Amino acid sequence: MQTEKKPKKANKLINEKSPYLRRLAYSKIFWYPWSREAFEIAGKEDKPVFISIGYNSCYWCHVMEKENFESEDVAELLNKNFICIKVDREELPEVDNFYMACAQIAARISGWPLNVFATPEKKPFHFETYLPKENLYGKLGFRDLVKRIAEVWKENRENIEKRAEEVFEAGKSVLSGKISEGMVIKSEVDDEIIKSAYEQLILNFDYSYGGFFIAAPKFPTPHYILFLLRTWSYTKDERAIEACRIILDKLRLGGIFDQLGYGFHRYSVDREWKLPHFEKMLYDQAMLLIAYSEAYLATKEEKYKRVAEQIIEFVFREMRSREKAFYSSISAISDGEEGSYYFWTEEEICNALSREEAELAKKIFSISYEGNFVDPLEKRTVGKNVLYLKKELPELAKELGISEGELAGKYESIRKKLIREREKRSYPELDYKILADWNSLMIASLAIAYRASGDNAYLKAAEEACSFIIKNMIKDNELYHSYALGELKSKGYLDDYAFFVYALIELYHSTFDLKYLELALKLCERMLKLFYDDEEHGFFFTRKNEEEIARQKITYDSSYPCGNSFAIYDLVLLSRITGNMSYNEKAMQSFKAAGKEMNRIPYAHSFLINAYASARYGSEIIIAGEKEDESIKKALELLNKAYLPYKVVVLIDENEREKISKLIPIAENFKMLNSKATFYVCKNHACRAPINELKELAELLGI
Repeated sequence: MQTEKKPKKANKLINEKSPYLRRLAYSKIFWYPWSREAFEIAGKEDKPVFISIGYNSCYWCHVMEKENFESEDVAELLNKNFICIKVDREELPEVDNFYMACAQIAARISGWPLNVFATPEKKPFHFETYLPKENLYGKLGFRDLVKRIAEVWKENRENIEKRAEEVFEAGKSVLSGKISEGMVIKSEVDDEIIKSAYEQLILNFDYSYGGFFIAAPKFPTPHYILFLLRTWSYTKDERAIEACRIILDKLRLGGIFDQLGYGFHRYSVDREWKLPHFEKMLYDQAMLLIAYSEAYLATKEEKYKRVAEQIIEFVFREMRSREKAFYSSISAISDGEEGSYYFWTEEEICNALSREEAELAKKIFSISYEGNFVDPLEKRTVGKNVLYLKKELPELAKELGISEGELAGKYESIRKKLIREREKRSYPELDYKILADWNSLMIASLAIAYRASGDNAYLKAAEEACSFIIKNMIKDNELYHSYALGELKSKGYLDDYAFFVYALIELYHSTFDLKYLELALKLCERMLKLFYDDEEHGFFFTRKNEEEIARQKITYDSSYPCGNSFAIYDLVLLSRITGNMSYNEKAMQSFKAAGKEMNRIPYAHSFLINAYASARYGSEIIIAGEKEDESIKKALELLNKAYLPYKVVVLIDENEREKISKLIPIAENFKMLNSKATFYVCKNHACRAPINELKELAELLGI
C-alpha cells in the first residue's frame, strides 16, 4: 500500500511575488518577508532575528540555501531560536544598503548572501556572507555558528545589545552622508575636482588589460568610461580616449561578453576579463550600451556601434517581457551549477561543428582539451572552456591568411550553430521582476542608441517600456519600485524617480514630444518633495515620514551611478531646458552639500562630477521653427551624430508654441526669424546671434 505524502507546509513567503522569495515558500525554515509582523513576533517571543539578504541571480545565495537552509538540523535550530526573515535586496534596497553598511563597518565584509543576526529592534550584532554548513579550517560552520549565537543571546544578552546599539548608530552615521568630525576636507566643487577624478582614474587604469584598478575581481564600471569620454570631449587629452578604447575593446573580446548570445556578464574573476561571474544584470546592459554608443559617436568607429547593436539584440531576445518592459537579471546557475549554460568542452565543440569549423572555432575562441577555465574550488582546469577572443577578427584573418570577409562569414556560421546547440541546454533562471530604476536606465540607453544609430526600433522599444511604467507602475501619483506577477511592491526610492526622470529627458531629446518633458517636470517636483533635504541639501535615498531603519543619503557610485548623481543631473538638465533657475540653485547647493565626500574620493563620484561638468561646460541649442521642416530634421540628424555630450536641445515648434511656453517659459525669447528655421546656441547663460543656416550651426559648434 502506497503511503500518501503530506503536502508541504507553506511559510509567510507564500504570497510574495519575487522569484527569490517564492522559491523558499515551502522551505524547511519558517521564513517571514521583511515586515513589522516579523519583528513584533521576535519581540513577543524574545528571540533574535536572522535576516538573510540576497537576490535571485546570486550564485552563492543558492549555494548557501542548498547547503544550509535545506538542512533539517540547521532549519530546526533556526526555527527554534530565531525569527527568520528573507529579503530580496533588489526589492528592498534600503534594507540591503543599511545592513551592508553595518557589515562593512563592524565585520569588514561585503557581498551576498549577507546574513545578519539582529535584535527585535532591527539592530544588527553579527554578520556573515556565505558559510559552509560544517566547520572548516578552524572557522565555525553555519550550523555551529547558529548554535553559538543562540547560546550567547541567552547568556550574554547585555553585551549583544550594547554591540548592536553601537553598530546600529555607526551604520546610521555612515549612511547619513556626513564626514567624520575632525576631517578637514575642501567642500567647494570646482574644476579642480574634475581634474582630480580624471587623474585618479588614469593613474589606476590597467593599460595592459583594460579596466580601473588591476586586482580581480574586475567590474566594467561603465560610468568611469563615460566620465573619461566626456572629459575628453572638451580637453582632448589623448590619454582619456586611449583608456576608453582599451577597456571597450578588452570587454568585447573577453569572456565577460557572451560571444554567442551577446550581452555582458556582471564581472570578471580574473584581470584579463576572460573568466566571468555569469550573472547578467539589466543595469550592466543599459550602462554599457550608453558607453558603447557614446564611444561610437566620439570615435566614429563602427565596431563600437556593432557592440551596442549586439547588447540590444540580446536584451530584446532574452530580457524583454511580453508587456515590453525589461526583466531584472538572468541567473548564473543552470542545472544547479554556475556557468554550465556557457561552458564548452572540446568534445562538445567538435560534435556541434564540422571538423574544419571545429578547428577554426578552437583558434578563434581559445578552446583546448584541458579547458581555459580554472575551477575556483579545485584551483585547476577541469576541461571547461569559456569562449573569448584573443584577437580582433581582422588581425586573426591576417594570421590565418584569409580575407576578413571570409573569416567573418565562417565566424557567423560557427556562432549560429553553437547557439542552436546551446539552446538545447537548461536555460538559467530568469528574474522576472520589473524594476523602475533599472528599466529607466534601459529606456534612456535605448533613446541614446537611437540618436547614435538612427534605428527607429530602439526608440519604439524605449517608448513602449516607458508606457509600461506609466500605465503599471504609477498609482495614485506615486511611482513604485518593483512590479512582478501583476503586483506592485515598495513605493519608489530616489533611484526610481531620478532614473525615470532622466529616461524621460532622453526620450524628450529623441522625440521632442512634450508629454515626456511634462511628465519629467511633474515627477521632478514629486522627487524634490519626497527626497530633497531642505536643510542640508542633496537627496535622501528613502522618502520622508515613512517607517525606516535609517535615513540614507548616498552620493558615491557603485556598479552604476547612485540616485543622488542622477537626481542632481536631472536638475541641471531641466534647468537648462526650461530656464527654471530654482532647479539650478538646488543643484548647486547639492554639489556643495556633497562637496566634502566628492573631494575625499573624487573618482567614486564620477557621475556626479559629470553633472557638475554639464552645468559648467554644457551648451543649449534652441531651434525655433516647424518640427516637420526639412532643415530642422537635417539639423537634428547632424546634432544626433555629433559627440557633444553636454548639450541640451530644445525644439520650439511654432505649432505648439503656446503649450511649450507653459513648460518652457524662456521659449518666448526664441523666435523664428526670416520665416526659416532659426538656431540659437547658448553657453553660460549667454546666447550667440541667431542663425538660419545649417552650415553656420555646424561651424559654431565645431562639428
